[in-house]
Amino acid sequence: MIIATAGHIDHGKTLLVQALTGVNSDRLPEEKQRGMSIDLGFAYRDFGDGEVLGLVDVPGHERFIRNMLAGVIAVDCALLVVAADDGPMPQTREHLDILDLLGVERGIVALTKIDRVNAARIEQATDDIKVMLAGTSLADAHIEPVCAPTGEGIEALTAKVRAFGKVLRAGQADNNFRLAIDRAFTVPGAGLVVTGHVFSGHVSVDDRLIISPNGGEVRVRGLHADDRMASAAGPGERCALNLAGQSVRRERVKRGQWAVAEPAHAPTQRLDTKLRVLPNETRALRHWTPVHVHLGTQDLTARIATLEGETIEPGEQKLVRLMLDRPAAAWVGDRFIVRDQSAQRTLGGGHVLDPLPPARGRSHSQRIGYLRAVIPSQPANALTRLTAIQPSGVELDPYARGWNLPPEAVARTLEESGLDVLGSAYKRLIMDADHWANIRKAVVNSIGQWLDKHPERTGIERERLRRALPMRVSPALLEAAIAALRASNQITVQGPLLTRPGHRAQLPPADQALWNKIRPYLERATDKPPTLPDLAKSLSLDPMRLRAMAERAVGAGILAHVNANRFFTLPRLRELAHMAEQLANQHSTEGFTAAAFRDVSGIGRNATIELLEYFDRVGLTRRIGNIRRLQQPAQAVIAKHWSE
Repeated sequence: MIIATAGHIDHGKTLLVQALTGVNSDRLPEEKQRGMSIDLGFAYRDFGDGEVLGLVDVPGHERFIRNMLAGVIAVDCALLVVAADDGPMPQTREHLDILDLLGVERGIVALTKIDRVNAARIEQATDDIKVMLAGTSLADAHIEPVCAPTGEGIEALTAKVRAFGKVLRAGQADNNFRLAIDRAFTVPGAGLVVTGHVFSGHVSVDDRLIISPNGGEVRVRGLHADDRMASAAGPGERCALNLAGQSVRRERVKRGQWAVAEPAHAPTQRLDTKLRVLPNETRALRHWTPVHVHLGTQDLTARIATLEGETIEPGEQKLVRLMLDRPAAAWVGDRFIVRDQSAQRTLGGGHVLDPLPPARGRSHSQRIGYLRAVIPSQPANALTRLTAIQPSGVELDPYARGWNLPPEAVARTLEESGLDVLGSAYKRLIMDADHWANIRKAVVNSIGQWLDKHPERTGIERERLRRALPMRVSPALLEAAIAALRASNQITVQGPLLTRPGHRAQLPPADQALWNKIRPYLERATDKPPTLPDLAKSLSLDPMRLRAMAERAVGAGILAHVNANRFFTLPRLRELAHMAEQLANQHSTEGFTAAAFRDVSGIGRNATIELLEYFDRVGLTRRIGNIRRLQQPAQAVIAKHWSE
């Protein structure tokens, strides 16, 4: 178990740690010289029965709150130290505020220096502490009088500490691994070592990790858990990782970064959160206030963008977006502390609701509803509520990244919520069953209504269909609906067009008569394909009427518009595409020229140039200088653009 101290300077935290563990946690020469903790100190006690007590000793001076925060922000248990002679002091109260904002509910108060006061003073100090604790997360904390130099009360305090047992963060054991780095140093013969508290998941020797948010892969060469050599470590433990990696140098690894499993690496500069302002603040927190944000062991500068009104009054909780000045790493549920711009005063704190929010629409009602649905919740409950309020569904992969869920946890979340996955492996969506049924019905109805108005067309394009739907539907959700409706034979797909089963494009009678006149000339495989002006002149037709018919024939899937005045029938295009593919395969090394294709096809120079440029546009070929190479198989292009 890991417990962090807290309390005012010179109230005996370090001496108490030494009495509990036998270890002087002041490791820096200047700390020993000045008799004052400056940075985090660590001490362990092995009870011999497999249980190890780990204590993080934090500095009590107001100038080192930044270091104190790096020590307490990851733990679930606190040892609040108050000297009997002084009683609660300013840093006692600020440290308690921080513990309360972080939601630390397990803790003990050690009333130190009882050898310096009488019984009445001990009673008075105890009453003052109870008043101070009232209304905080540590309101029910036991108060144990102790004297570290003489050992009085130490045995009883040790028993109380051990009674906490090993505390794991709920729901974090099966998530992706992440460790908040609070120290980074090199060891001769071993190389880079980082230490920190394991927030979630497990790590083993030889695992591959990412140093986040900067990036860079490392391998775990060895590890210590709770000050002992180990092969693996998990949530609630302090861990030292010996890392190796070509892309990571010692000078680039420091406190504030994370060592995480690769799926958990998702840097962000926007955090949607719920923020509580301390009730003892003298003024409201305004929109765009510059602040320091402490999250994990990170100390970041940011601005607060209020999402509900322009201010947050003292004692209030509201939704805000933290606009960070540089990339950071965060996940849903992570606690943070906010201090003023000069880092002199703690303003409030809260927890992350969405670490990967959209850049726009932060104050829209739908966005506010999304964030409220997340508070407070487990992944399955939040997902169920979100799908009920979001007609467009929830994208599963960003959701899983935000909650730090590995595949097995995602599967468990879906099972608990009773929701199904829609769409492809690249755009997986979760949606309420009623919303999903309404969207599929709307897609079928909209395709039918459009074809009733345009019987001459083969089908409707995806984007046109999306605009015609009675509700807003994302492209990913539309693709999921198309796949489901296609699988159930309620719609069919012809290249880029969507249609209903059995639909055949029907040109108006006048267009059909005109098409019957020009069709033989366009279907000839031996002649050079005529342009529309050529046909109009040779057949004495109205050029404008002929072009209008040709455009409608393109929509009906009869013709393809290759160039300004050049149209090809689909069977002829399929034939010519196969010719281009065969020619490319014959000249796979050097590529083929326009002249070579002209000779094979017999369609003439001008038509060849226009057709090959069209083939480039649809992705069949790619021009490199004066030659062309095959970009993809002819059949793939035919299926997409010129299918039956």
